Amino acid sequence: MQTLEIAAKEVLMHLGRALSQVNLYSINHPAVKKIIAECCQILSESLNSDIFEEIVFSLDHDTLLVNGRRIGSIKDQSGSIRMFFLRYNLHSISFLRGLEEEEMMGLLKVLKENIKDLKDFNLDQYLGEKQIRHIRANEAFYTKVEKEEDNVVEETGGAARTDAPVGGAPDAAAATGSPIA
Repeated sequence: MQTLEIAAKEVLMHLGRALSQVNLYSINHPAVKKIIAECCQILSESLNSDIFEEIVFSLDHDTLLVNGRRIGSIKDQSGSIRMFFLRYNLHSISFLRGLEEEEMMGLLKVLKENIKDLKDFNLDQYLGEKQIRHIRANEAFYTKVEKEEDNVVEETGGAARTDAPVGGAPDAAAATGSPIA
């Protein structure tokens, strides 16, 4: 089994290709379906381990994190990944155990939607309306612990909590996609 970081980079590569292809072809085009299947296979292998129930891609300014670990800069990702995060004002996107190809296709269908006001668009709400249960948007949050003073500085995604546990080493960001009750 691959490390989380390697699997995450492969997922991003495949997801980026799928996002690009959806702009060129229909969601049901064989090339789009193939790349979605490959992306889901990588996610499934990672999520079916006993270690992770979800894989959370989140942003800390320009730093891209997977489950709280730095995997690079958003600037190093394909243009389609960068635009996806920017266009839908994403702080995080979570893929949960049980993800099916139809759900990934449902996520990509948002690109074909005629959304009049992206500023007020809520991707997580859209996913819920489309019955996509294993992908969540803007639910991750992370905390930073400053090295010198050990002061907690909360940076929030869509579901940040003030009672979030503080974890990780100094200067580390800890991410979780745990939904708020």
